[in-house]
Amino acid sequence: SEYTERSTESDINYQRVLKQNQSLQLQCDKNQKELKRLRTHLIQVEEQHTQEALHSDHCESQLKQQLKVLEEKLAKSSSQEMEQNLQAQHQVDLLQQEIEKVNNEKDTVLLELSHTKEECKQNISAIQNLQAVLEHFQRDQSAEVNISLIEK
Repeated sequence: SEYTERSTESDINYQRVLKQNQSLQLQCDKNQKELKRLRTHLIQVEEQHTQEALHSDHCESQLKQQLKVLEEKLAKSSSQEMEQNLQAQHQVDLLQQEIEKVNNEKDTVLLELSHTKEECKQNISAIQNLQAVLEHFQRDQSAEVNISLIEK
């Protein structure tokens, strides 16, 4: 009976250990599946991050290239604008010189006109004086002719 009790107790312990073993085996299988799922998920996340990093690198490279092109265009545009400004300034300088030349010519012509007007006034005055002298001379001559006719 003692043997039977021990045997039964041993069987019960065996059954309990067996159940615990099965439970642990199930738990181990679950943990293995979860580990596999987490590894797969980690790999997917790493691949996604790698793809995003590659995409970001590609975008950054493209943006740097666009920036370089725009900077070159800006430099070229600035250079062209400076050249155009220099040309425009040169043209302005030439036009200012031309204006100064024309103004000097105008001043010269106005001075000559003033001298010509003065000469005209003097000539008119001289002509008027000559006409007065001529008229006086003609009157005197007419008077002499009249006197000489009367005396004859």
